[in-house]
Amino acid sequence: MLGAIESLKERVDDDYQQRDRYFLDALFELKYWDNPISIMFHYWLGLRSSKFRPPRFTDFQYEKLWDLKIPHHVALIDCAAEDPGNFFVRRHPYAITDKPWLFGKPIVGRRADAVPSRLHSHSLQADYQMAKACATRNLACYSRITQVVNGTFRDYTRLLLPFTGPFGDVTMLAAATRMHQPASRNPALFPKISVS
Repeated sequence: MLGAIESLKERVDDDYQQRDRYFLDALFELKYWDNPISIMFHYWLGLRSSKFRPPRFTDFQYEKLWDLKIPHHVALIDCAAEDPGNFFVRRHPYAITDKPWLFGKPIVGRRADAVPSRLHSHSLQADYQMAKACATRNLACYSRITQVVNGTFRDYTRLLLPFTGPFGDVTMLAAATRMHQPASRNPALFPKISVS
């Protein structure tokens, strides 16, 4: 994969993570196109009526994720508010699979600033705000995240895709993820992430 354009390492209490951001070109280096991120990206491209603007959120059909076999890889974030702390999760894969344990409690309907982990709350707000800003230039945000949140290790790539509201502003983000390793609560399996 092409080199990261930005790498952020963060720690708050027992939670830590590394977020590496990439140009979208890195997505095209994947050896196969049948992964959830690529499938969602193609769906998003197909919804655009113009190559110069993101698709409208009213054109998005949640049921289509089931046809594409990726509903357990896509979260939908309402980002209509001005303050990213007031962005909230409309749908989350953990609600489908009944796995609230990463966040300590269900996250659907919860504002970004109310996510139990302070590190996760802060990084989600920053990522979502950046993705919303990038969308004005018709860009998607692609990153790899290695983290320990609430005692759970995850290593995954994520593509944030913007959708616009009735006035052309970005009001929804779709977060498509692909796990690189299974989530684990066994600290012996956590890789070392040095945070200065």
